[in-house]
Amino acid sequence: MSRGLLAFISGALLLVGIGLAYILTSVSWNRSVVIEGGPTIGFFYETGEEIDEYLRLNGVNSQLTYRDDTLRIIGDVNDPENPVNVGFIAQSVSASAFPDVVSLGSIVQEPLLFFANSELGSDLSISDLAGKQVQVGPKLSGVRGMAMAALNAYELTPLIEIQEDPTSEAIAKVLRGESDAVALLFPPQTPIIENLALDPRLTLVDLPYTQALASEIGYVQQMTIPESSFDLADRIPARDINTVGIPVTVIARNDLPQGNVLLIAERLEQLFSSATITSPAGTFPNFVDSQLPADPTAADYYASGMPWQFRSLPHVIAEVLIPLVVVGTIALFLNTLYKFFLPEMHSLFQKILTPQQRRKLLESAERRRARGEPLTPRQERRLRRIVEQSVDQRSDDERARALLEETQGDDLLGEHAAAGESDATAR
Repeated sequence: MSRGLLAFISGALLLVGIGLAYILTSVSWNRSVVIEGGPTIGFFYETGEEIDEYLRLNGVNSQLTYRDDTLRIIGDVNDPENPVNVGFIAQSVSASAFPDVVSLGSIVQEPLLFFANSELGSDLSISDLAGKQVQVGPKLSGVRGMAMAALNAYELTPLIEIQEDPTSEAIAKVLRGESDAVALLFPPQTPIIENLALDPRLTLVDLPYTQALASEIGYVQQMTIPESSFDLADRIPARDINTVGIPVTVIARNDLPQGNVLLIAERLEQLFSSATITSPAGTFPNFVDSQLPADPTAADYYASGMPWQFRSLPHVIAEVLIPLVVVGTIALFLNTLYKFFLPEMHSLFQKILTPQQRRKLLESAERRRARGEPLTPRQERRLRRIVEQSVDQRSDDERARALLEETQGDDLLGEHAAAGESDATAR
């Protein structure tokens, strides 16, 4: 085997090895999903239940957990030692602090809603809560962060008795008259908000100057709960309720398998693409929350739907299909290169390099002989190879000359044979 062929085969094997390594590393072998939601009566947890059930129905090993301090969910998702790899955010975050977290899409806009005891009156504004007891949510919860930011912006914090009970207990206290108002951060279409809005013991509180408020807080947007959006016949609410809101975004660790990402994105689209009282149909899921990088698989799904290979093949096979096609294409190219180009290139290099190598060998051998030194065993082997190649591989002009000589010889024999036949006929 020539050195050129050996080098080509070695390079091809190296490329194949790199290709196989690429395929193996492009597949996440941890197929399980652990979803972390918020309080069990909250929107994060309810959505987590929907995702968990859908994943299980599609053969994924899924588990749902929760924590009350929802601001820390993203830290759990980012932590490689934590099994949680899917969660939720509705807060201001820094992507650089969570480099292993990506967005699977925002699914709804959550308004900050203050429900007050209706005994305080109707048409309440946030300033009417001065001197009152207000439940703002437990520490390290998303609702507490937004509620306190709003109260600070209106300079009401020193005038209010802040209470920090869990959500279910806070609502119960307001209904019992033990607190005056409660701040909640839920989508307006969720049952808990609809039920509270229709409860005659409660009334919604308006937040004025929301453009300035949103600018003051920095990571929220203006929102309006339209008049009569909860009950058209009874006009609930009886007026537009101005507030601020923030997108709820589903997040995941960036090594979540593509198949699982697609199933989650598919379920999110089923659940949240319909119209709501604050958004037209088709608004969500989206990537309006640009704090974290969008997962490319989820983004492709929202733009183009489920890829054909994931509809037709098991997810593990579908995930390696594209890398496998890439490696196969490279292998086919190398095979074509070998069949059609390598022999000619090898011959060309031999014609260019062999004469130079022979001259160097002969000059070196001649110098040794001139000094009276015997040839080295290596020089003897190479000289014998030159002699053998000279016998076995004659130059093109030598071969052409030999063929012409053979042809001329055949012609002469033919002439002699013809002359002999003529003489025999004459006789």
